[in-house]
Amino acid sequence: IADASLAGATGHSLGGKLSLLAATLDPRIRATITLDPVDASMNCSPSDCPDVSALMPLDIPTAFLGETLDASGGFQPCAPAQHNYTTFYAGTTSPSLQVTVLGANHMSFIDDVASCGFTCGFCNTPTLDNATVNALSKAFVVAFYRRWLNGEQAYDDYLTGPAAQARYVETGLATIASK
Repeated sequence: IADASLAGATGHSLGGKLSLLAATLDPRIRATITLDPVDASMNCSPSDCPDVSALMPLDIPTAFLGETLDASGGFQPCAPAQHNYTTFYAGTTSPSLQVTVLGANHMSFIDDVASCGFTCGFCNTPTLDNATVNALSKAFVVAFYRRWLNGEQAYDDYLTGPAAQARYVETGLATIASK
């Protein structure tokens, strides 16, 4: 049975930005975790694409998974440093989580980069495989919502604790910051 009082919002890229914007507008959203959100969009006016990082902090738990490979360089930065996940995290208060997935690019967070085609060619080439990024992302999303929507404090271990450190930090897959 679904419990509408325990809603969360998750999205990738512009969808991540929109997840955060939705959380500012809808009090039913009790937590949000985003995948490499970008606070800009090509050919988009400020009225159509508000600066959501300026709306931080939210009064709910937040988390941001992202990468820095596409912060600059290449044909076009897919997640420019001045608009990437770090800008959202910088404006948050506790509880908030920032996970930098090392070797991922902006498109690494989609389910199947092989089907991405031409669009994925704009981003820098990742050094971490798509399956690993997807598994890591799914693990963090599940642990985050189990912790912050269901109140299961044991999931802190998988977000910032020894299990997260052993699985992601000590293996060189990610860095983790929290407030």
